[in-house]
Amino acid sequence: MALTAADAYRRAIERFLGKLSGSQTVGQMEKKVSEQHRLALKRANFDVDLTFNEAAGVLAISTGQLDLLLQQYPPDQPVFEVKGVRKRTTTLTKLMAWAYQLKAKGHWKPLTERGTSPDTLLTAKLPFLLVKSPGAKQVIVEPLGDQEITPEFQRAMQGLGLAHGYKVTFMTFAEAFARPWLRPDVKRQWVDAFHDATLAQADRLRAMAHQFDSVRAQVKSQALEERLAVGAKKSPSVKAGRL
Repeated sequence: MALTAADAYRRAIERFLGKLSGSQTVGQMEKKVSEQHRLALKRANFDVDLTFNEAAGVLAISTGQLDLLLQQYPPDQPVFEVKGVRKRTTTLTKLMAWAYQLKAKGHWKPLTERGTSPDTLLTAKLPFLLVKSPGAKQVIVEPLGDQEITPEFQRAMQGLGLAHGYKVTFMTFAEAFARPWLRPDVKRQWVDAFHDATLAQADRLRAMAHQFDSVRAQVKSQALEERLAVGAKKSPSVKAGRL
């Protein structure tokens, strides 16, 4: 199953920085990868084996985007090996050698060169990725978390796009899917990702509704017990001589 850029990035973070703690930053992630790459170039035993998902995360792109780059800009030497049942693996040195070729030709940039601050904390709400759509004068803004798209964020992204000669537009998924796409296969990847995200959101809402029903039942039960307790205190006693 294809991974979104968020999921792939998390895989790479866990590979190089460990579990998310809320204290790691984008800059630390890129520095760690760079340091490990330098060590691997000096001594082969320091090289890092990467799955296809982790490799996409190192480049801070989705697995679908990694496949697309491999198709459109094939490396001079094979980057990935197939092991087992279609399991693709590579090493950090092979991946970065190809990545630097892509960067030199303007086909890929590290996350910090796409407008993300190095000080951005790596929390459950990961930063946003700006991805240039291949062959098109546009920029796709792909959210990596549930961060709200505020007017300030829109202005910042549009300004960043203008600085690089691209127009950034914001629209709903329905509006985006209704427009003509240069590559139907990329559109299909987005449709699948949106479908999976919608199902996940529905599961979260159902869980919240179940939790709310449970809490509401407890509140009703507690309120009933309180009313019964007050009623018992106000009931006339036999000692008073009246019923």
